[in-house]
Amino acid sequence: MIRTVKALMLLLLSSLFMISCEKEKSEENGLLPGGGGTSSGTSVFTYVGAPGSCTAPVVSGTYTVGTALSSSNTIEIDVNVTTAGTYNITTSSANGISFSGSGVFATTGAQTITLQGTGTPATATTSAFVPGGNGCTFLITATQVVVGPVAAGTLNCAGATLAGVYTQGIDLVGSNTITISVNVTTAGSYSITSSIANGCSFSGSGTLALGNQNIVLTGSGTPINSGPVSFNVSLGSSNCSIPVTFLPGVPPPTDYLKCKIDGVTKTFYVNLDADDTPILLPYGVAVSGEAATGSPEYLDLTVNSISQIAAGVYLNPLGTSFSTSQYFDTNGDGWQPAGNSSPAFSVVVTSITATRIMGTFSGQYKSLNGTGTLSKQFTNGEFSVALP
Repeated sequence: MIRTVKALMLLLLSSLFMISCEKEKSEENGLLPGGGGTSSGTSVFTYVGAPGSCTAPVVSGTYTVGTALSSSNTIEIDVNVTTAGTYNITTSSANGISFSGSGVFATTGAQTITLQGTGTPATATTSAFVPGGNGCTFLITATQVVVGPVAAGTLNCAGATLAGVYTQGIDLVGSNTITISVNVTTAGSYSITSSIANGCSFSGSGTLALGNQNIVLTGSGTPINSGPVSFNVSLGSSNCSIPVTFLPGVPPPTDYLKCKIDGVTKTFYVNLDADDTPILLPYGVAVSGEAATGSPEYLDLTVNSISQIAAGVYLNPLGTSFSTSQYFDTNGDGWQPAGNSSPAFSVVVTSITATRIMGTFSGQYKSLNGTGTLSKQFTNGEFSVALP
């Protein structure tokens, strides 16, 4: 609860003293599009290849106009570290996308950093990006999707093969796939997403030539229950069903506070607590928990209102009914939603009784307790906590 009060006070103060609270130093680089990134932290390092092109950067993922970047869109860059410590790096935005990364250099010497891409490419072009204010340059080329004929054929689900392990409560990953045979009668592109069942689905896309061949669908989601479940898939007018059996897992706890941070599942079950003591408005409920015993990683969120807390949507920033949150990462650095977070932070109270509050939450958090330029995306947030 103490951290929650500090979080709310910091949220109010940061809007008044953003300039004085700002710890990051940015330097404009007008020579190249995508210059003018930021760099902060306690480490000292140089980019291999700076001030010219980055030496052997590794670009992962595809960059398609109109398609939002995902966790697969990353860039790996070599650096030379002279002083170990923390780092926070961003590039500015170019063509609707940008890259950022943070972490800790435990030792000095040659090392590799990974920057995560965010945003959606606006046009088919090549853009230059410079991490930090004095980094090297790397290029990203976005391509336009060429619309062509749509594939048609007959699916053979009877011969489908599954890969990976399917367990209740454990997220499906890239190794959870279904391979399906298809006899293609019209060559072209395809995009298949199965029905959603047991909290999961399978999807895949690409192009198909004429004749018999295989397509691979990749699973996503978190299985809710154990046991057999059927997933329906379609290619044009061809439809069939694929059975998947989920193994029993650890039953979910009655009380929980969990979410995905930049696509990684996080739980905050240690010292999980709810407090209905009002803070700024006449009514409020705060939920908080720690990731592990002794870990600085911590999350709290609050809903506040001028009237009794009830089921409904509570948005950030401040108002007559609002929500806020604070997250401390594994380094103890604070992150909070900001007024310009995209998407905006929100808490949805789905149920509240005299003894329990339940709901969901999501949105963008920013570094330096909401005043920085680095960001983390919180998705699939859920909570269910007993009230005092």
